[in-house]
Amino acid sequence: MRFSIVKMSLVVVFSGASMAAVLSGCAEAEQPPTGKLGGLNILAMPVYETTPNSVSEAAPGDTLKVRPFLSWVDGAGKPVTWSIVACRDPGSTEGAPTCNGAPDTVVIPGGTQTTPTVIGNASNAWTDFMPEVSLTIPSNFFSGPPAITDAAIQYNGYSYLVFIRVYGPVNDSMTSAMIRIVVTTRTGTDLAVNPSFDDILANGVSLTTLPTEKVTLQGVFSGLVPSYPGRSTSGSSVTNSNPSLTSWYYSDGSLQRLHTDETVPTTEWTPAGKPANRASILVGVLRDSRGGQSVKQISLP
Repeated sequence: MRFSIVKMSLVVVFSGASMAAVLSGCAEAEQPPTGKLGGLNILAMPVYETTPNSVSEAAPGDTLKVRPFLSWVDGAGKPVTWSIVACRDPGSTEGAPTCNGAPDTVVIPGGTQTTPTVIGNASNAWTDFMPEVSLTIPSNFFSGPPAITDAAIQYNGYSYLVFIRVYGPVNDSMTSAMIRIVVTTRTGTDLAVNPSFDDILANGVSLTTLPTEKVTLQGVFSGLVPSYPGRSTSGSSVTNSNPSLTSWYYSDGSLQRLHTDETVPTTEWTPAGKPANRASILVGVLRDSRGGQSVKQISLP
């Protein structure tokens, strides 16, 4: 399923700068603008069938899992609750996307957590995956109402919107995000190809201990594909390029750049001393232009 995450509240993912601009429109979570972790933020929101790396597209009737990746370093173990709603994109051209008034809006079963749950612990600085929630794409996705009959749109895909809100205790923090799952009639082996963020290197070796000085960071990836097929408005075949972007987050110290890509594949991290009562963490979120996504977190006690 091709998908993207879009900021919905407080503070919200070519060359390094131009790719960040392109992918920011289709792969944004509610992320801290400096990359520095502290407040309640949804950093990623993988949608998948079996493992938490996003596949490229979904078909009507598919049952999938959503598993937001949440950070709340400053929460230090406070419980959170959340709710999720979904609908087919109503296609409004005014304002932010919303399910308000959409005839097929649903509260996803299991999406409302009635018992507060603590995400993470001191060993990962309260930055972790939330429990996964299952959702099913409506089997009548294209037949509506209203029906989507254009063959090119069906092939290229149309958005199924999923909104999540995460709440801290009463009168505390709240964050929210939206993901677009692209539903398509297209078939092919590439639909099941997952991007995978396999490792984070510091000066060329796996990062396993807290550095004492500035290091150069680079991600190790697999499963990325350079292109995927599409259709023009006339119905002819086209080939879409599939660049990738890595967004970086850190709990301590400073970071040279927040985004890296094929053109600028590294960034520099200057760590701080070991924080009291928790680990220091780095998080990388790999995204490709078709919506694939993978998260890699390194916790450094």
